[in-house]
Amino acid sequence: MMQAQISSTLTGEYQLRGVMEMASGLLLKPDSSFEFFFSYGAMDRSGSGKWQWIEKDSLLVLNTPDRHAADYTLLQSRKDTGDLTAIHINDKNVYFLSYTQVRVHTDSGIIEGVTDNKGFFTIPRQPVKKIELLFELCPERFSSFTITNSNHTYFEFRFEPWITEVYFNNVILKPTKGGLEGGHPLLQGQQYKYQKLE
Repeated sequence: MMQAQISSTLTGEYQLRGVMEMASGLLLKPDSSFEFFFSYGAMDRSGSGKWQWIEKDSLLVLNTPDRHAADYTLLQSRKDTGDLTAIHINDKNVYFLSYTQVRVHTDSGIIEGVTDNKGFFTIPRQPVKKIELLFELCPERFSSFTITNSNHTYFEFRFEPWITEVYFNNVILKPTKGGLEGGHPLLQGQQYKYQKLE
């Protein structure tokens, strides 16, 4: 009975207030699932997960239990001729090709850079131990790939369709008179206010 009352009180749609030039909100569902949206400039993102009411602390905790391991897929790697080792993002969405930050782990250290407008990042030819990729428009997580063939010098990747999904990791919200207050999965701090819509 108590859980049903709490669910009835908390469920509904909430919108972020007080943050300029951005729109964001939550939909808390009666089955303890939630949906999330975030819009800033030309970038729209979404997420989902499970919410849990912590009775002893009177807090709402949001998590994404099902997460993808990587936001990129390694399509192929091979040994090429020439003096360069190349990382290539090959995707039909050509607008995003120049927005991947690359970390290449080699015997001599880590080499960092960003792909060009054709999706390429190159370094002097050398064995590669690991490649890490981060989509700069969604800069909260790297995708890591261990390279097992040290002879390969060309590595081709594509974006996964879920690359813009937002993951929640113990985001805490506190009920207030008009809605919720607390954290945000993409913004720092715990001071954000969400107004409940009627």
